[in-house]
Amino acid sequence: MAGTQYDWLPDRHLGVAATLSHADELIGQVCDLLFDYHTQPEGVIRLREVCDDHVSRTTVTGVAPIPRKVPPLVADALVALRAALEHTLFAEIEYHHGAPLEEKAARLVEMPAGHSYEKFQD
Repeated sequence: MAGTQYDWLPDRHLGVAATLSHADELIGQVCDLLFDYHTQPEGVIRLREVCDDHVSRTTVTGVAPIPRKVPPLVADALVALRAALEHTLFAEIEYHHGAPLEEKAARLVEMPAGHSYEKFQD
């Protein structure tokens, strides 16, 4: 890939550029959704002033729900970023090792998702 904008990137890491681009696109979508959410005319948090003799209290009368699409987009972006880290680690270790990793060594490098601390430790 001589003469491209990726000359600085070793060939073994070219694949991760697409993964990072995908994560960036997902994060951009989240940003667009949250910008609209935070700038809605009624506001995110609705307040009402309540007067009680000589005291004025402010009470929360409502909170706008976060857009439903935000959590899955954030999750997808985090998965893509985890995959980019894992790819980079594997590529570097295999490059310096000079050969593909054996199954036991590969399991030590991989970054599986876990639903609990114990599963992550395993």
